[in-house]
Amino acid sequence: MESKKIRLILWVIGGLALLLLAFGFGTVIGYRAAAFRENIDGHYFADFFGVHFAARPFGPLFAFRGPNPHGDIGKVVDVGTSTLSIVNPYHDEGSVVVASGTIIEENGAAIKIGGIRPGDMIAAIGAPNGSGQVLARFIRVFPAVPASAQPMPSSSGGQ
Repeated sequence: MESKKIRLILWVIGGLALLLLAFGFGTVIGYRAAAFRENIDGHYFADFFGVHFAARPFGPLFAFRGPNPHGDIGKVVDVGTSTLSIVNPYHDEGSVVVASGTIIEENGAAIKIGGIRPGDMIAAIGAPNGSGQVLARFIRVFPAVPASAQPMPSSSGGQ
């Protein structure tokens, strides 16, 4: 009878220890994921979210859209010798780096970075760099949308 009680106590202690171990692994993995996201670079967050996370009301609950470091889409606002500054549909600014091997196409034809004009819409696909920019491998350029064809802002009071 006493050995059954001891065995039950050992099973309970073992189960609790296993549960605690699993919780510890989850905490370590979550901490590392959070540290990676926080420490990627100071520019990363500003480029993909526009403003610092803490500056948004209610933090992530109502503002978090999640970054996409492998691409960006938006309207070109500035064209440099090797970079494009764009504003995405959420009005967040981003930066796209154009390297010598970047393929840029407009209407199926290959163009150079000089063929991109402010107001053009682009979709850039590539890889993140250490400065929170997209290092583009491929850029598709869409013609600028005339102001008369752009949708009117919503009057519902939302962002």
